[in-house]
Amino acid sequence: MSIIPDILGDDLRIVFVGYNPGERAAQVGHHFAGRNKGFWRLLFEAGVTPRLLLPEEDHKLLNTGVA
Repeated sequence: MSIIPDILGDDLRIVFVGYNPGERAAQVGHHFAGRNKGFWRLLFEAGVTPRLLLPEEDHKLLNTGVA
């Protein structure tokens, strides 16, 4: 399993803290990449992100003040 680096920046509105990434996330090296997880869909539906992001775009959360 690979290490998934933290994504942090200055002046964040929200920080998601997790532990023990799922097997799929560790395989692809991106946060919340599980196929059955609704994390990215829920962020979009809640208005946190301007569009539905893919796990491979996890670094784009910094553009929204979220990490």
